[in-house]
Amino acid sequence: MYKKILFACLINTSCFAATTPQTLVAHSEQLIVVSTPSWNAVTGNMQRFSRDSTKHAWHAVGKSIPVVIGKNGMGWDAQLKNTDTQSPIKQEGDSLTPAGVYAIGPAFGFDKKSNNKLTYFPLTDASVCVDDVKSTYYNQLIESTSVSKKDWNSGEQMRQVPNYQFGAVVQYNTKPMTRGAGSCIFMHIWKSPTSGTAGCIAMEKPNLLSTLNWLDAKKNPVIAIFPQQVYHNVQSKWKLPV
Repeated sequence: MYKKILFACLINTSCFAATTPQTLVAHSEQLIVVSTPSWNAVTGNMQRFSRDSTKHAWHAVGKSIPVVIGKNGMGWDAQLKNTDTQSPIKQEGDSLTPAGVYAIGPAFGFDKKSNNKLTYFPLTDASVCVDDVKSTYYNQLIESTSVSKKDWNSGEQMRQVPNYQFGAVVQYNTKPMTRGAGSCIFMHIWKSPTSGTAGCIAMEKPNLLSTLNWLDAKKNPVIAIFPQQVYHNVQSKWKLPV
């Protein structure tokens, strides 16, 4: 029974419970900050941070890494309370990257095994991330051969996407999950330094690999994604690094 539960959690993003941004940051010892110049910007930067314990201060790890996000920029996570009525709200299929703070994992890739310190999901021809809002498996990365009934009409065939050779799940819209709020947000390899994504965070392959090798599930890694000005506005309240 334990093995069955463990396998289900390996392939089901909803096994990673979401919580408030403040709580996620408070319990983390590894943090990735993704920032862009504006809500509409497609290019930005990613900086890694670490700390010795949750009681210590954050310190930067390595240099800033160039990234691309959704081809339409960012949109607020609908579950975050805000008074910024001028900015978009993330929805399914809008090619916006969600603005907020999220847990990271599992990692995934084309290799059968991985030596990194995240839970690993090996992609096969049956691996799919379901984006059909009517499906029981909405916003879940699953092995289609492991479910008793296929109830979705759309989903990403993960193994068929070259840029998913290596990557990790960003735990957006998991617990609680809101249908239509967006699905299948990943960190993965970019197509080019200027090509926006469908809502994911993408970067050059060597930078992604070094990031995946650095991440450690035991340190509760999280990612904070914001336009620069918004990050500055929430930095103190959520105890994010300066």
